[in-house]
Amino acid sequence: IFSMVSLVFLGFVADCFSMGSQLSKAASAASAFMAGERRGLYGGLVGVMFAVSSLELYLEYRAYRQSGRHEMSPEVKSLVTAEEFLKAKEYSKDQHQLRMVRLIYDTAVNMATLRFMLLPRLWRWTYRTASGFLWFRVQDGGMTHSLCFVGVLTVLMLTEIPWELYSTFVVEARHGFNKLTLREFCRDTLKSKAIQLALSQPLFALVIWIIESCGEYFYVYLSSTIFGISFVMSFVFPTLIQPLFNKYTPLEEGALRAKIESLARQVGFPVGKIFVVDSSRRSTHGNAYMYGFWKNKRIVLYDTLLEQLKDDDELVVAILGHELGHWKRSHVWKECTIGMSSITLLLYCFKWVNTSDVLMNLFGFHVEATARRPVLIGLMLFLVFVWEPVDKIISLGLNILSRKFEHEADAFAVHMGYGESLRTGLLRTCIKEKGEVDPDPLYSLFHDSHPPLVHRLRYIKEYEQRAAKKAD
Repeated sequence: IFSMVSLVFLGFVADCFSMGSQLSKAASAASAFMAGERRGLYGGLVGVMFAVSSLELYLEYRAYRQSGRHEMSPEVKSLVTAEEFLKAKEYSKDQHQLRMVRLIYDTAVNMATLRFMLLPRLWRWTYRTASGFLWFRVQDGGMTHSLCFVGVLTVLMLTEIPWELYSTFVVEARHGFNKLTLREFCRDTLKSKAIQLALSQPLFALVIWIIESCGEYFYVYLSSTIFGISFVMSFVFPTLIQPLFNKYTPLEEGALRAKIESLARQVGFPVGKIFVVDSSRRSTHGNAYMYGFWKNKRIVLYDTLLEQLKDDDELVVAILGHELGHWKRSHVWKECTIGMSSITLLLYCFKWVNTSDVLMNLFGFHVEATARRPVLIGLMLFLVFVWEPVDKIISLGLNILSRKFEHEADAFAVHMGYGESLRTGLLRTCIKEKGEVDPDPLYSLFHDSHPPLVHRLRYIKEYEQRAAKKAD
């Protein structure tokens, strides 16, 4: 299958380079510009994008094939029943099947977009439309032109809704997770798109202004700004945005609250408030997280998680013990530092591309025809065609590091005396969530920030045994 796909792609590339005279003047100019070395560069960049998509498709296929294998190892048999195992496999199979179809669709759309120069055409159409509708002068390639283009792309993202509908009302509903009605889905979608549009405009304006105004060291200022915005949004999102979709109520007084507060005091976590969020309105998936700064930290529990573990408060406390392990070991700050370092590296590399017109001219955005260099377009092309394979490698490294952090957090919970409860809680939530206990190892390595459940339970048991030997 992949050989045939590769042959089709090579045929497309050959055809793409030979059809310049049949396109518009912009496409013809781009075809002429891509002669010789630059034609090879164009083909190489498109080939890299196709290779990344092919890798993703291969990983999804591996995971899909793994979900069709129903043999249970002795270790898995000791954890789940055959019925629970098969239910998890069916859920995973439906998810990976949908993702494969979407990957093929997205790759076809991306190739069509390149072949027919749709992005440059949309860019020029946005300029003409904005110039005709707005009462002030719109500079070609300027700030207003770029922000209007961002708005158009945000609206075009509505094409993702059919996939979300199928995922929510077919896949999730088939396996008993979806609680949304169509009306609630539409309302949530409108809210999220409106928020996305409202936030993206000033943020993109700030990015463009910093790149254009701060000279050759813009990457230092921009990465610092991104860090600051991320820092603020980590508090703004759960405090102001998330309550627009869910209701947060304080955890009632009782044994569970007392145990959580006792654990927080024991590890020195300055918890201010403990909330329960009504996630059961939309789904039966459970979760828990913490947020906040300094002495104003908060714990949030999904009501679905409390339902999954309702017969034993110790299981909830054990899972929170794991989360507190991340805080105690400074995992969040370590990941933030690495993440910001990768963003700084990204912007530093973009600095060298931003000084050249080659990338934009290759894809039909002719700088010489504009009064102002379109920084947004250069950044977008750099992220898609140059940085994406680098990002895959960085993401793989972050996944490996995240798995190490998960084991450290598990060890912290064991050290606090919650080893057995943590193993029971993780296993029970995995069964309720229909999670695979033995996913495809290569797919899991690229996509899962947490180790497979079988590995986690094995390591937790080893931690318990080592702790018991030290105690003796």
